[in-house]
Amino acid sequence: MAATNKRGVFSLETVLERQSDNHWSKIPEVFRYVNSLEVPATSGGPAYGYFAGGENSSNQGVSTVDRLDYGSDTTATAPKGPLSTPARYFGSASSNTSYGYFGGGPGGPSIIDRLDFGNDTATASPKGNLSNGRYYLAGTGSDSYGYFIGGVGPAPESSLIDRIDYSNDTATAAVKGPLSVGKRITGATGNQSYGYAGGGATGNGGPDTTSVDRIDYSNDTPTTSPKGPLSSARQYHAAHGNASFGYFLGDAGNGVPGGGSVIDRVDYSSDTATATRVGDLSNSVGYFAGTGSGSFGYTGGGSPKNSRVNRVDYSNDTATTTPVGNLSVTRAYITGAVSGQENGLATAATPIVPATRTETHPASVGTNFGYFSGGQNSTIDRLDYSNDSAATSPKGKNTTSKKEQAAFSSLTHGYWAGGRPAPLISTVDRLDFSNDTANASPKGPLSSPAGAMGGAGTVNYGYVFGAYASPPTSTIQRVDFSNDTATAPALNTLSTAFGGKQSAGNQNYAWNAGGYAGSPLGNRTDVERLDYGSDTSSLSPKGNLSNPQFFGTQVSSGSYGYVCAGPNGNSRVDRIDYSNDTATASPKGPLSVNDPNGGGTSNTSYGYIALGGPRSTIDRIDFSNDTPTSSNRSTLTNSLTQINECHTSSRENNAPTTGPTSVTVDKGADGYTTTTSGPAFAYIAGGKKPSPQHTSTIDRIDFSNDTPTASPKGNLNTSRSSTGGTGNQSYGYFAGGSNVPSSTTLTIVDRIDYSSDTSTAAPKGPLTTATTYGVATGNLNFGYVHVGNGPAVTKIERIDYSNDTANALRKGEIGYTAYAGSATGNQDFGYFSGGYPSNTYIHRVDYTNDTATASAKGNLTFGRYGHAGSSNLNFGYFSGGSPGPTSKVDRIDYSNDTATASLKGPLSSSTNRTGLGGVGNPESGYVTGGNNISTVDKIDYSNDTATASVKGSLSSARRYNAGTSARMNANPIESFIPRIRWVDSAAEVPAPSVGPAFAYFSGGTPGPLSSTERLDYNNDTATASPKGPLSAAKYGSGMTGNATHGYVGGGGPAHGISTVERIDYSSDTDTAAVKGPLNQSTYMISAMSSLTHGYWVAGAENATKVSRVDFSNDTATASFVGNLDHVTYAYNVGAAGNTTHGYVIGGSNSATSKVTRIDFSNDTAVSTPVGNLPTKNTSFGTAGNANFAYTGGGEPGAYTSVVNRIDYSNDTASALLKGPLTSEKSFISGSGNANFGYFVGGKNPVLSTIDRIDYSNDSVTATPKGNLGTPRRFMGTTGASAKANAYPQEAVSAPVQPPFPYPQQLAAPAPGHGYWSGGLNNATPNPATSEINRIDFSNDTATTALKGNMHTGRSSHSAIGNQTHAYSGGGGNPAASPSYLSSIERMTFANDTATSVDKSTFRAAFTNSPSPGQGANGAVSVGNLSYGYWQGANNTYVDRLDYSNDTAQASAKTNSSVDKGGRASVGNLSYGYMCGGWISSSIVDRLDYGNDTATLSPKGNLEAPLAQTFGVGNGSYGYIISGRDPSLPTYRTSITRIDFADDTSTSSPKGNLAGTSYKGGGTGNASYGYVVEAQNNSPSFGYYTRIYRIDYSNDTATAPTVSNFSYPGRSMSGFGGRSYGLPN
Repeated sequence: MAATNKRGVFSLETVLERQSDNHWSKIPEVFRYVNSLEVPATSGGPAYGYFAGGENSSNQGVSTVDRLDYGSDTTATAPKGPLSTPARYFGSASSNTSYGYFGGGPGGPSIIDRLDFGNDTATASPKGNLSNGRYYLAGTGSDSYGYFIGGVGPAPESSLIDRIDYSNDTATAAVKGPLSVGKRITGATGNQSYGYAGGGATGNGGPDTTSVDRIDYSNDTPTTSPKGPLSSARQYHAAHGNASFGYFLGDAGNGVPGGGSVIDRVDYSSDTATATRVGDLSNSVGYFAGTGSGSFGYTGGGSPKNSRVNRVDYSNDTATTTPVGNLSVTRAYITGAVSGQENGLATAATPIVPATRTETHPASVGTNFGYFSGGQNSTIDRLDYSNDSAATSPKGKNTTSKKEQAAFSSLTHGYWAGGRPAPLISTVDRLDFSNDTANASPKGPLSSPAGAMGGAGTVNYGYVFGAYASPPTSTIQRVDFSNDTATAPALNTLSTAFGGKQSAGNQNYAWNAGGYAGSPLGNRTDVERLDYGSDTSSLSPKGNLSNPQFFGTQVSSGSYGYVCAGPNGNSRVDRIDYSNDTATASPKGPLSVNDPNGGGTSNTSYGYIALGGPRSTIDRIDFSNDTPTSSNRSTLTNSLTQINECHTSSRENNAPTTGPTSVTVDKGADGYTTTTSGPAFAYIAGGKKPSPQHTSTIDRIDFSNDTPTASPKGNLNTSRSSTGGTGNQSYGYFAGGSNVPSSTTLTIVDRIDYSSDTSTAAPKGPLTTATTYGVATGNLNFGYVHVGNGPAVTKIERIDYSNDTANALRKGEIGYTAYAGSATGNQDFGYFSGGYPSNTYIHRVDYTNDTATASAKGNLTFGRYGHAGSSNLNFGYFSGGSPGPTSKVDRIDYSNDTATASLKGPLSSSTNRTGLGGVGNPESGYVTGGNNISTVDKIDYSNDTATASVKGSLSSARRYNAGTSARMNANPIESFIPRIRWVDSAAEVPAPSVGPAFAYFSGGTPGPLSSTERLDYNNDTATASPKGPLSAAKYGSGMTGNATHGYVGGGGPAHGISTVERIDYSSDTDTAAVKGPLNQSTYMISAMSSLTHGYWVAGAENATKVSRVDFSNDTATASFVGNLDHVTYAYNVGAAGNTTHGYVIGGSNSATSKVTRIDFSNDTAVSTPVGNLPTKNTSFGTAGNANFAYTGGGEPGAYTSVVNRIDYSNDTASALLKGPLTSEKSFISGSGNANFGYFVGGKNPVLSTIDRIDYSNDSVTATPKGNLGTPRRFMGTTGASAKANAYPQEAVSAPVQPPFPYPQQLAAPAPGHGYWSGGLNNATPNPATSEINRIDFSNDTATTALKGNMHTGRSSHSAIGNQTHAYSGGGGNPAASPSYLSSIERMTFANDTATSVDKSTFRAAFTNSPSPGQGANGAVSVGNLSYGYWQGANNTYVDRLDYSNDTAQASAKTNSSVDKGGRASVGNLSYGYMCGGWISSSIVDRLDYGNDTATLSPKGNLEAPLAQTFGVGNGSYGYIISGRDPSLPTYRTSITRIDFADDTSTSSPKGNLAGTSYKGGGTGNASYGYVVEAQNNSPSFGYYTRIYRIDYSNDTATAPTVSNFSYPGRSMSGFGGRSYGLPN
């Protein structure tokens, strides 16, 4: 029942009801994108398998056919109709969903029997023969064709493949293939795309083979492709399969019957891999047959002779097969087995795949840790860079205790290589950073042992420099992280043998400093640089160290290297400036101790030196301030010595901190486009041959297999050469050219259909100008041809692919005179180059302005003509040609097309390389033919300096051929992934493709006639245009159509015919194609259609019958569906309808006024009588739209001009009188669009007139329009039109949300907690506390929990943060000196028990204005995801901290308009607000984060002057809490709210707190704010612990007490990762 028309609340069910009744707007629908739609299951044919023929236990041939019932497969098979002849064994079989075919047999018969699954008790029917008789063959097939493969006869092992066409199965099989090698006794199976023939015997009598040949059903004439192989050689075996896998079963015993039970599985998605050995047969068997369903495979019989049927469960195929029912007769050598469900004929449903895809996004890489090991110890200690004052933590161990090893790392693993003590070690240990508590695993090893050497590297390789030995060595060894189990090769040497090198660098170079070179060279100052990009080249000497250094370490900031920690009383630090590395290193701040003999690692901010000695101390060098003495930061778990170069980190050597990471992204909301390519083929057409001179041959090159000779396909209409080739993803066009005998210059344009490339090209166009030596290029929509004949040619004509029967249009000019040039391009521009006589020009056509003369661009490197062109998205290539001929290849860069082309290539040879054809795809270009040669050269665009490689040749030698391809000229098609409706997951059905605005009228008398005329609705005063004829003359036919085709069914002469002919609207000059017949011969029949089917009704024969043609399967015979309700309709009825119902109107010799209705959704039922015409009528024309049907004219006894209208919404009423027509007439035809109906031709006498009715004003007399070209009558009561009845007039698609280039992926929200830091704790002697308290939003009635401490206790500070960290800045500590603080420290939410880390500072001006400490003590803060902003107390300064560089000092940004202390701050992710101030300010200043250098702008005031207050809020509102109004004697309890969307208005008072809050602090999330009471003077002065909760959704209510703070105090600061618009 349809939903009632109510407003208010409704359900999705109501919406669905309205949608189904067309009472709910479809625009916009609610859709979501999916990667793929649901694919329904296909049931295939009947659920049976059939085993036929064979040899029984008496060694007699049998014709028995046994049927296995899949639903009851444990019962014995049932005998069914026999084969047509006995003794049928050694044959084979194939099937579709309706029939099984059995071919071949002993003695080599060629007969093929067909078993009808729908009538399987009948004897099989002999059909067309094999191309020659043979036995020991195999069979498989698709739903359309069966293939009989190999066998014996006439050759001992045949490579022959015969194909039978199931739709024409009486014809002799067509020869296809062949197999790559002749074989017999092979097994065959496949899916609906490919057939696989595996195993068998080759040669004369042997041997067995493992080979698998694949037949491509879409291209079955080339030699089969080798796949597989099987896991073992075999013959006499069986095969079966489903849509995904093929199974080859049994007899792997080298031809010995019963020799094997092996089952091999071929994965069709990976068919080049060796087949997988899965389960076994329950018995060893050979000479048997197999078939199956989508879920199970079955084998039957075999030798040793038996009747067993074995079942393979495809979902559990590693198990041994299960014996099920038996055959009715024991037998072997079975002819074959078939099923209507095998080989993918039956498939399971594929569910909807959600719209996810893997995208590469920037993400953090590496870890923020450094690792220390060595010092005669196996322990690995980890230093946390974000908390580097804490002691290191012990992690996994290295494989042995050692010292003085080299260390380096990738982004994911750390490596320690070699080491001492003696003997030197070659082991390489690897630590997994993601699991660093596990012990390191041995890798490598080094190619030679090493110790006390330098170590550095990139994220891909680690390098070991030299070694300390006696004597030292100079070897450089490299560890490949991607193959770290391999021995590290020695690939270079240092300039001198060194030990104790100190090595580091960045991702481009390593600097190797100092070292010990043995006696007499001793300790060194040398610095050498290794270029990683050329790591086998000699190292470059660079500037020296200021003093000798050895057995220390070098740490790197990426820009500088710091060499330090050597022995012998040395605390020196030398800095190497990598950008000026020929200079002597500069001494910098020393280490904190002498003689450390230490080692270090680093990130880009700090270097960390484990001091050794033995010691456990770690010093930190601040790279931004490297002159002071380094500071002690952390400690190791053990005291270590001799640890130089033993430490590593994924942050050292300037390793990247971010990198591409694959992320699975949900695209259900916004979708994305996919790019599709056309078929992977090139087509080479025409050309001049040695003899006869011109050819019409079209050769096809398979890009995926381009080494065989190109395959001849359908021909051009006319033999010719010097034609131009272009095309889009569906069609290729060849324009112009010259032919024999007189080299006539042609205007012809031929079109080849890539989906049907064996057909002769269809004539299109033509060109306006006769053309030879024309060249062409184009994009997806148009082809551009340089037209004319002779050297003065400059014209360009354009072919419109969407209207390719029209003459090509003259466009701009090429800009220079030439012919026999070349052309190429991409989707935006076409480039025409060279030409006779030897031009160097390259001119560019802009497709968006194609009437302009082409613009001159950079030249060819030399003048040429007769050359080839090809291209991809970015480059164009011009190859070969004359004079010469030449093999040179020029490349033009489309992004810099004014530059002269650059030489690439060359071609494989210059001999005869003129008059070339060119074509290509995005990866490669193909240069074809030449002067009397058939060579095909392939240019690899990714390696275009290499010589082109020779590929398979053309089928014959030729020059001046032309090429086209669906993949040339960067031809992409972008389309959105599909969408489904949320409410019911139904797939979005785009508006059906809107057909052309024409009507077609065919046949008729006098004659009869075969001609067709087309009425143009947009130019309906013109005479109708003649179009392609019917295949035969006829009259009295029924005519209808859909959006793409018109159909003409039945008709005279005599007592009628059953033929159905189809007119292709896109190719309407062609003769109509004969399709599947009606199921009866009749004439004076009429027709109407739904969107998917055509219905032929009434007629002179069987007047009550309704025949239905399925437009999607229009070669099939029409089906009888329901009958008409009465015989009186007879013939010449009216027929009309909409998308749901058809109407049969009037008719019969004696005329009737009846109207009956056919329900298309229930078309097997008898039609329903509805209203009547006002009077009886017949032989009138019929037209209509989605709402009404109109009849015009007719003869209810005499000719009439009457027009009647039937209202579909009230079809039981009598039709209304409208019109009339311009004259009385009968035997007329009608059609129309949404707005007008047209009544055409007729009798009184024979007419050519066309009358038009305006549906919006249908009571007036029709208007005469243009005429038919030929007077005619008796065409049938309707014509065919894509606009008639309810067909869509305009394309209306559901709205599409274009995909974002990269949807912003927000980080995960912060934990669900709020925090307060520091404050004055009234219960402690030193009231400035460092405590951090946490409230759990999910358990907010509990007392706050103490977490990690602040680095420094403080109060009157201010904190702000993002989703991951909070920053507390400024404030004071009465017990400290000075008592104010300028530092900013960072807390990490994910590790909130750790002590906060000092990060940055405010500027001195910020801190000390107006007097020392006043600026920082009482500052307030706001921020967004990237930055925090603080306004100083009692000054106007605003400093900004960059969270991504939070060790840098906060920078000056802007100023506030108020220099007050005691302010409050709130904000969202776009703006921050600084509010009020001591003593009495109500000003609200706004900071625009997008323009943060501008002075803060005053906005709406607070409702009262407030100070010593604070704020909480979400992304929409800020709440200013209580505080002090100096005009009032007590602290406030009230809350005032700022509306961020209306921030010029005064804040509005909201509900009160249950108490007061003065100098408190607040935190919150998107729903609630939490406020600490803090200081209060009522009922008595004191410090309180109550926490109030504000409900933002009910903010006028009093905020209740919900929890308690952990201490009594004030001046704490609240913060959290979910407030002020941060994601929750």
